[in-house]
Amino acid sequence: MTIQWFNTEQYPTVFLGNSEASKEYKEQLYKQFVSQFGFDKVAAYERVKNLTYLLEGKQGYNSGKEYDTPPALPCFLDHAMYFRNTKLDTTIVVSHPYQFDLELMSEFLNQLNLESIVWFNDKSFYMTKSTPTIMIGAQEKLENLNMNANNRIWQCS
Repeated sequence: MTIQWFNTEQYPTVFLGNSEASKEYKEQLYKQFVSQFGFDKVAAYERVKNLTYLLEGKQGYNSGKEYDTPPALPCFLDHAMYFRNTKLDTTIVVSHPYQFDLELMSEFLNQLNLESIVWFNDKSFYMTKSTPTIMIGAQEKLENLNMNANNRIWQCS
């Protein structure tokens, strides 16, 4: 199983949903998000055997017999996609769950040695004002993305 990557230029139609926000507004948020963090590749979320390896940029993330994630998606990985900044060799997961438990998510991510950044409601390019946007990755990779983005606040102008 190999992750199939696509160019980030086009808004992924899986994010359309039925929100009150217009498609154009959600596309604007998506483009600002992609631009701010330099993402040039996007892929549908699929379960890999070692999510930590994938997000740390290590080889062999799909080798072995065991998975480090449960067969059913944790609620905080709802409507998830992988994003990649190839210049920084950084892969992250972005999700837009309707409901999630921050404590449960933190506990799960701690077990995998991963971190998250959460923006609430107004940043979601899936269901604006209805779902948060959660960016999950290895701590070092998230820090590199933030430094590369010049610590600008991700916002819609």
